[in-house]
Amino acid sequence: MASAALGAVTQQICSLGPLQPPEPERGLPLAEDVAELPVLDASGKRIPFGALFRERRAIVVFVRHFLCYICKEYVEDLAKIPKNFLQAANITLIVIGQSSFQHIEPFCKLTGYSHEIYVDTERKIYRKLGMKKGEGIATSVRSPHVKSNLLSGSIQSLWRAVTGPVFDFQGDPAQQGGTLILGPGNNIHFIHLDKNRLDHKPINSILQLARVQKVNFTNRLCFAILYQKPKSAANIHYFSIDDEFEYENFFADFGPLNLAMVYRYCCKINKKLKSITMIRKKIIHFTGPDQRKQANAAFLMGCYLIIYLEKSPEDTYRMLLVGNISYVPFRDASYGNCTFYLTLLDCFQAVHKAVQYGFLNFEKFDLDDYEHYEKAENGDLNWIIPGRFIAFCGPHPRSRLESGYHYHTPEAYVPYFKRHNVTTIIRLNKKAYDARRFTEAGFDHHELFFADGSIPSDAIVKEFLNICENAEGVIAVHCKAGLGRTGTLIACYIIKHYRMTVPETIAWIRICRPGSVIGPQQHFLVSKQASLWTEGDYYRKKLRDQENGRHAAAVTKILTGVDDISISEIQCEETKDSESYSDDGDEINGMTQGDKLLALKSRRRAKSATSIPLTTAFWTTPVHHRNWSLPLEKTDSQGSKTILKSAPFNAL
Repeated sequence: MASAALGAVTQQICSLGPLQPPEPERGLPLAEDVAELPVLDASGKRIPFGALFRERRAIVVFVRHFLCYICKEYVEDLAKIPKNFLQAANITLIVIGQSSFQHIEPFCKLTGYSHEIYVDTERKIYRKLGMKKGEGIATSVRSPHVKSNLLSGSIQSLWRAVTGPVFDFQGDPAQQGGTLILGPGNNIHFIHLDKNRLDHKPINSILQLARVQKVNFTNRLCFAILYQKPKSAANIHYFSIDDEFEYENFFADFGPLNLAMVYRYCCKINKKLKSITMIRKKIIHFTGPDQRKQANAAFLMGCYLIIYLEKSPEDTYRMLLVGNISYVPFRDASYGNCTFYLTLLDCFQAVHKAVQYGFLNFEKFDLDDYEHYEKAENGDLNWIIPGRFIAFCGPHPRSRLESGYHYHTPEAYVPYFKRHNVTTIIRLNKKAYDARRFTEAGFDHHELFFADGSIPSDAIVKEFLNICENAEGVIAVHCKAGLGRTGTLIACYIIKHYRMTVPETIAWIRICRPGSVIGPQQHFLVSKQASLWTEGDYYRKKLRDQENGRHAAAVTKILTGVDDISISEIQCEETKDSESYSDDGDEINGMTQGDKLLALKSRRRAKSATSIPLTTAFWTTPVHHRNWSLPLEKTDSQGSKTILKSAPFNAL
């Protein structure tokens, strides 16, 4: 089971490395008679078409006509390609129209285009390259470079024709264009012939083919730190989430915001970017002077850039460094001075790797489940790795409400665990319930006690990893509050098997389950990172050897380290006292760290019973809504829910 469960992870880690250089291009030849056809520059000078790319590579874009509003807006985006991007790739950009050369200069002023531009007034090159006249197959995909609708765009084109120095269409309105990558010499490396007016090849796709750095074209989505509320403007939409998405702290901790808030924020951004009423507006997410809210606002914006715009963590962090701003780092949920900080960059790297390893997939994310089960009255549980780990609060012998916190029996969790393929329960605190209440329901149950707020021994870490690596199905881990000890051991697994750094790992676990990994547990993980990475490398090597058939005998159990580990002694010692229930032995004034965290969680501000509807869906799919009887039990009735889908926007 271990091999099957971790094979994908091993493949991902082994595949990380420098990209191989691409093979040299070998283009198709351009006919000599086409290369010799002339184009005109802005002064009317005739230049052979082939001379434009004889000694260099060139991206050549043929537009329909200069009055076409779609071509105008496409060229406006071509104008945004920095010349140094092209120079770095040793390529040039050329636009060719089919009007008279007198229209070149006004068109460049109108669009802001400063790269090379020519005209083929007789459209001979258009015809020789196979560019058609008339509208071909309609497309249902809206070009990312078209900002105007048909009515407003047509009115703009007509107005330009009427007010121009010469009333003409600045080319044949029926002529279609296309895009080529040419040179050096008469070599065609890529050709796209437009089927209709909306069929321009997306510019970033062309740049990628030409090995040019991609460009942000919209500049619609911005982030700002403002010390007073901005005034609205006709072409700018301001919004803030400072008072909408608020972190519910335990002690002095203040972030990062949880996964549900990241999801809701992404919904909000996608909705604004797709809104017809905002299509021509700049969208500015602003935050105020509160440094903690600045950090959380920047965290949300950064998550959107990484998840939806596929920005790197480093680029994302640089984009959010507004002026001389420095963001306050996040801290743990312990009392006293903080000795271990998480930066925004740590959080961005965590989100990036979560997407990379499949921990984070908003197309499958169930917002209702997350927000329901994270509440104390509904089980206080969170998925850390979907399909692998659940962290939850320790069950009790009987369901009760104590100091405002809801305690649940093992039986309350059984239906949920059965539905989600949980096979193994690991308890890290001293007994508060009889383990047989889980084992008799068909679960494996393991005892790995260590004191509340403390760090685990090496033996406990090895045993935990051994149990997890040999468990079939999902593993549910708990201590008293399901935060400190639980987060620490799950972190050990993530560090070993996904080779994530300690800050990345802690950041991800806290995004899933705020308050996790506390005090000295953070430094303990730092001290274990190198050895866990080494053990992970060794583990993956054993898997590869096994898969390659280097072992004659089948390996039935894969252990975490070189030495075999016997867990029978600990199990026997624990079972001797199976009926003795007690709290953890490190109480101070009658309360452990877990007790304090649970008490604080019970006093958190009650959330609104009604949630903001997610109206960012691109389609709707049927799922189930719940009627709740018992805290963790549910019955289903048919309903519908919106699904968040990535929007094709380039922003910031």
